[in-house]
Amino acid sequence: MFNKFKMLFGLIIALFANLCLGKTPTFWAGGSGSPFLYPMCVSSDGSVVAGGGGIWQDGFINYLGLGHARGVSADGSVVVGDSESQAFRYENGVTTLLGVLPSGTFSVAFDVSSDGNVIVGYSSSSSGLQAFRWENNIMTGLGYLPGFTKESCGNAVSGDGNIVVGYSKSAGGEKRAFRWENGAMTDLGCLPCGGYNVVANAISADGSVIVGQSDSNSGLQAFRWKDGVMVGLGSPSPPGIFFPSNAYGVSYDGLIIVGQYSWRNSQTFIWDERHGMRDLEYVLAMDFGVSLGGWNLNLATAISDDGTTIVGDPGWIAVINPCSAEMNEDLNNDCEVNFKDFAIFSSHWLESSN
Repeated sequence: MFNKFKMLFGLIIALFANLCLGKTPTFWAGGSGSPFLYPMCVSSDGSVVAGGGGIWQDGFINYLGLGHARGVSADGSVVVGDSESQAFRYENGVTTLLGVLPSGTFSVAFDVSSDGNVIVGYSSSSSGLQAFRWENNIMTGLGYLPGFTKESCGNAVSGDGNIVVGYSKSAGGEKRAFRWENGAMTDLGCLPCGGYNVVANAISADGSVIVGQSDSNSGLQAFRWKDGVMVGLGSPSPPGIFFPSNAYGVSYDGLIIVGQYSWRNSQTFIWDERHGMRDLEYVLAMDFGVSLGGWNLNLATAISDDGTTIVGDPGWIAVINPCSAEMNEDLNNDCEVNFKDFAIFSSHWLESSN
């Protein structure tokens, strides 16, 4: 027997929140010939998406001629990427080139902190390609992991700008994922029987979760790293069958992850602790009733901090109401709290009152 009054109160609060704050699941696709063919990043609330040379906002594309936009700040006001062989920062119509490391000739920016003031990427330098962190108009090289000094790359940065993740590569081609903080670069390790090819692609805004890809005893596999432990995300396939996967995006607290897996063709996945890895096209259609109009989702590149907006290649944006954890008020387990749950609760109430 559950606490009826506590459950009733929870249902009322959850219903009110969903009715007032919930987003309507939708799907948008750019189509052939659009200047916005490769969305790479999305703002914290999903309202701004950037990629290629344009920005998508309020259902419209503003082609800015930015070269390659790769990262966006939390509020969508700052966009970073590369143009004319240099990393750039774009804000309020002004594009600022970030320069290069000493003896370098080119640079690329991949991500930016929530406030838009810290930018990470890589630059050529006197020691080869090297990860950098840019702040206050100063680009600083982050160095390399010991023994992996051929090149390094800063793929992502935490919301506060203090943690950088990416990879460092050896002369023999071996890659290892790193976590950089306070001047120290740390090896993230690898999945069991892996270690030759490990790359960190993204970090949650709160800095607690890192995602990417590692080789393993099953093959190349998406991973989730937290508190020093790297865990493989598995595969959306039946038990005993494994498909290679790679994680590219993660929500603010690391509870939702998106990326790509390979089965026949490249396909997208969404992962959370409750459901594990699932095919994103299936989830959009079956859980949220979203029609893709025949569009094939080849790659999910990013997810908004609030977990509601997923973007990817070739030129699509999906808005959902995520369900990453158990909800006591979700009585029919459909990842939504709505009047269907209220009806179930009411029937139990009447039965228990007889």
